Amino acid sequence: MGKNITSIKGILLKILAKLYAKISVSSTSAKFIRLVVSKITDGSFNYFKVFNPDSKQLYFYYRESPKPSFFEEGIGYLNPAIQEQFRSVNKSYTTHIGYLSEYVFVHRKPCIIEPKQGWAIDIATDQLIYPSIPYQSLIAEPYPSWIGYHFRSKKDLLIDIPIISLRMMAKGWLNYWHVFGDLLGQLILLDRLGISQDIPILIPEETYHKPFFQEMLKRSKTLSERKWILQDRYTFVKTNEVYFVQKMPFSKEQFDGVLDYLNIPEINADGELKLYLTRKVSRGRYLVNALLIETIAKEYGFEIVDCDDLDFNEQISYFSKARYIVGLHGAGLTNIIFRRGGELNLLEIFPGNYAPNHYYWLSKTYAYSYDAIIGSSSIDGSFEIDPVLFREKLDSFFNF
Repeated sequence: MGKNITSIKGILLKILAKLYAKISVSSTSAKFIRLVVSKITDGSFNYFKVFNPDSKQLYFYYRESPKPSFFEEGIGYLNPAIQEQFRSVNKSYTTHIGYLSEYVFVHRKPCIIEPKQGWAIDIATDQLIYPSIPYQSLIAEPYPSWIGYHFRSKKDLLIDIPIISLRMMAKGWLNYWHVFGDLLGQLILLDRLGISQDIPILIPEETYHKPFFQEMLKRSKTLSERKWILQDRYTFVKTNEVYFVQKMPFSKEQFDGVLDYLNIPEINADGELKLYLTRKVSRGRYLVNALLIETIAKEYGFEIVDCDDLDFNEQISYFSKARYIVGLHGAGLTNIIFRRGGELNLLEIFPGNYAPNHYYWLSKTYAYSYDAIIGSSSIDGSFEIDPVLFREKLDSFFNF
């Protein structure tokens, strides 16, 4: 009887797997059916056990860092609402064990790397390899579909040599900030540890074909000469040895290393350019009163730029010369690192209900002056800021 039940369960799983793979999402009913199937496959039939190394001795390399002083100090001059959100973010990051750390974990057993999130699964034990996704302690990446893994229809890509898997939580590999600071930062850590640059790098195909990534490859002989293995959204990769990496958050050493990779030197001449970074509505976070705010910015001599309209080399040129920058929170502010070695005043604009402090941290890392202005709470990405307060902030912070 037990064998019959197992056999029936196996048949049902195969049927569910085919449904999950074949159902079109072009109609509401089809989306609903796929959602139901997804819930089934991600529920009772989708329980991977997790291998989480309980000893740092199991890592090839592991280092923790004390909490940076700027996490808690020096924010008293900011708007109280911004202070509150910054402290909340700092608390979240510092209370999650393993976030303020860097590691290299080498798995030397047959495993499969699934394409959706980049989870590695040990073949023999059917366990998820916890270090395969960096910063897991902060944002728990969804587990992959158990049924999608066990009943995948596409043939695996077999790689019989060691590889490096570059991944980020929450599909950060598609984001300019995370690719620049995290994915490429992982390579800087590997270089620092003397890991051979001859080891191929497994990377999502979507990342590799991003225009900014292609421009990075053109600027960097080191990167362009690496062997890249592209993983599409459907291909599972099988390998017997793979390196997983987490780099230290907000490490100047690694940001500088990426800039050196890309042949972007410290600035050797002062620039006085004033940039106001705008964002298109399609970006999802934008000012409802953008026209009025940008008109005021122009009165103060700011040039209005949208990073989406600039190629990578143009962004380097603009930001390396920028002495004053005003911008909505977003990945375009990553470019302030092109000003390294020079003075910079950054004024960041936040909606009232979303103020992460990435660029405050980055400004402190590079000894830039930083301030912020907070607007109304965001509704579907839109918000506004007080034009009178904006003028006052320009006068006080930039000393115009």
